[in-house]
Amino acid sequence: MTADWLARRAEIVAEGNDLLYRAEEMDLASDLSDDVWLVRRLPDPDDAVRWALLRDEYRDLLPDVTVARCPDTGAVVRWAIDTGGLDGWFWDSNYPVRRAPELPPTWLAMTGAVALRGEVAWVPFRCRPGPRVPYVVPRLLREDGVRAVIAQVPIGTHVGWAVSYFGPLPSTVDGIGIWGRMTMSPPLGGGGHEYFFFDVEDNDYDLGPWLESGKLLWIAPDDDTATLREGVAGCPYRGLEGSHLATLIDGYDVWDDSEDDPYVESRDVVHVEFDPGALTPEVLARLCEALDLEPLVDRPREENAVRGVTTGFELPPDTRLRLFRGTGEWRLEADCKGEFPAHEVVDAVRERLLGVLTAFGFGVVRSRVYGPDRMPR
Repeated sequence: MTADWLARRAEIVAEGNDLLYRAEEMDLASDLSDDVWLVRRLPDPDDAVRWALLRDEYRDLLPDVTVARCPDTGAVVRWAIDTGGLDGWFWDSNYPVRRAPELPPTWLAMTGAVALRGEVAWVPFRCRPGPRVPYVVPRLLREDGVRAVIAQVPIGTHVGWAVSYFGPLPSTVDGIGIWGRMTMSPPLGGGGHEYFFFDVEDNDYDLGPWLESGKLLWIAPDDDTATLREGVAGCPYRGLEGSHLATLIDGYDVWDDSEDDPYVESRDVVHVEFDPGALTPEVLARLCEALDLEPLVDRPREENAVRGVTTGFELPPDTRLRLFRGTGEWRLEADCKGEFPAHEVVDAVRERLLGVLTAFGFGVVRSRVYGPDRMPR
């Protein structure tokens, strides 16, 4: 991973993610990074062409990373992985931008895990890098002739581990997911796009017995020779501490899959666009005070935004407000999470927001409510 590659990657990802962000701001939020959706719906044809060019250049620049060596044939397995950070489109779990690897016929699957170290970059997509510690899938590893190889993969400031499985194709084992993706491994999933959701009960995080049995082999960190090693002696991958639950990243939000998803489908979103005129810092401060919000001073992506969970704004519990500058206007959103007895409650939130904006003399461009069982209105 060279400095030139990292610098160019940063430029490509920054420009491309801005396009994805702008698509979201223009209410193209469904399948943001779906190539067909984005290219067709970006109003400026130049933007659509630019996205396609950035995507292709990004794919071509991905470095080939040694993730394993086949225990049976000795073939080295290299995978084009974005090791610059989790904000690259390789890590988009729904619509990843990847280059197909050359794989030996004995390859079955590759799972992975990532320990988050340092700041987690903003992403305009759903990222699922795995749990915080490496694991194996016993129902696959118990099959006759199947063995796995674990190797460390740096990902920006974070530490990742790839676990690759090799052996004869089992006839009775259900598929497992590919690292960072929602689709199954082609050999184990029949080549289709069946979806697999991470299940902590399916995994074993105690690698010691698998190392001792010879079922799990390992490659030392930074070993350019990709030498396969056996046994627990000297293995740096066992006994690591961290969450066994799958990590999910969306925007600036990072959570485990057992926690409440801040983007759960049961939410309703009150969306108000308004023209603030000359919104001075003083007026913005007063508006934030009225809405019980605090500025996000440590997040450059949202330097013009404020958000928070309300306490004194007379809204339902756990309602999260977000005030931000869109394309040509400002927007005020309220995420109304949880089960509400009637739409009247959400509509009351909208009326409350409209009342505050009117009191400040702002001209409302439009206001809508989104929800799982209602059309935008």
